[in-house]
Amino acid sequence: MQTQAKAKDTLDTLWVPVVFHLIASDSAGWLPAYRIGDQLRALNRDFRPARIQFYLPRFGPGGGPTCGVTWTLSPLAQHDWTYQEDTLKKLLYWPTDSFLNIWVVESMTLNTIGYARALGDTVGMPGMVLVTSVVGDQRDMQAPFDWGRTAVHEMGHVFSLYHPFEGGCVGTTPQTCASEGDEICDTPPQRNPTYGCPTPIPNTCTETPQDLPDPIHNLMGYVDDSCMYEFTSLQIDRMRAFLSTFGAALISPENAQARGRQALVSEDCAAITALSPSPEPSGFRVRRFPWGIAIEGEQNCGYRLYDVWGRLCHWSSSCEVPMEGLPAGIYLLQVGPHTAPRYMRFLWP
Repeated sequence: MQTQAKAKDTLDTLWVPVVFHLIASDSAGWLPAYRIGDQLRALNRDFRPARIQFYLPRFGPGGGPTCGVTWTLSPLAQHDWTYQEDTLKKLLYWPTDSFLNIWVVESMTLNTIGYARALGDTVGMPGMVLVTSVVGDQRDMQAPFDWGRTAVHEMGHVFSLYHPFEGGCVGTTPQTCASEGDEICDTPPQRNPTYGCPTPIPNTCTETPQDLPDPIHNLMGYVDDSCMYEFTSLQIDRMRAFLSTFGAALISPENAQARGRQALVSEDCAAITALSPSPEPSGFRVRRFPWGIAIEGEQNCGYRLYDVWGRLCHWSSSCEVPMEGLPAGIYLLQVGPHTAPRYMRFLWP
């Protein structure tokens, strides 16, 4: 049991480095790079009121450059969490005192879309596991889990939060609300999980001194992504206190420097960190040929070509982009200097 957080808080933004481990049965199952960028933005959107923010590290465990994403082929992409949790996580993880690991698999048993372990967990490795279909933020995703809020919800668990329906109708008085149920006094208890987005809002428990409706819009519930949107003040206090204690090394200035939080984004990472799914071309045109494409309207082209998974295919100072030998699919063309890049997304052939 963890009581209400009362630790001194400096109110500074807490910065957390996250690494996404993409695990698929074959390369076609890997999540497109832009969905990682979208998911990162969704996490930062919903945790901004808590002054907790996330970033992809520029330097990995050994200090080498990274985009904060790994790709692995394994049958564990079809994940049975009832007995494969440790096997999956040991397949690939980065030190948990320096990175928050997020494993992304193709499917999970029992229709599970995500699960998590808190920082400091002594039973299993902290972090979360998600299925590919819920990673991103609205674009190219299917309702009802299409706002990236499965990751937000699971991150709440990583930072010690429980569900508002934990234990049902318990913790209903000022004397018990901090020690029973979800141990949060400003989330009214609810008897059971709520699904969809019900209207009117139900009130399944009776608490004192004020009886309030169920907190269906809370990010720790089970409603549709479009219906959940808030953490309460005491949930925020608890997460910050927990992160400052059990994640002290993770969010330390020393780790931020070692992970390159303020370093320039590598051009190799542009497809992950900077792009929406369909960036509009800016100031240049392309013409198609059987062998590839030619960049027009540029004196000094200087391009970099990425595939849909954010991997750099090739680069050159030429204005001609050869496509021979590359598989059919979506590609991303970056033109111009790193300080002012422009992009075009196109389908080949």
